[in-house]
Amino acid sequence: MTRDDQDRLAAEHVLGLLEGDERSQAERLLASDEGFQTLVEQWRGRFSEWDATAVDAPPGEALWHRIES
Repeated sequence: MTRDDQDRLAAEHVLGLLEGDERSQAERLLASDEGFQTLVEQWRGRFSEWDATAVDAPPGEALWHRIES
């Protein structure tokens, strides 16, 4: 896996976009690869700026009913 591939995987992991094999791969790398862990932390830092600008949106009653069922 190239550095660019790892960088993309780390960014998509932070955004919660990964599924299936890619998600499993990211989780394995997080548990065992310090370089990948660093990439994930860097992406978290970059995306935290966006996160800080988002308005809190409390969940509505319909969502709670779906969760309960």
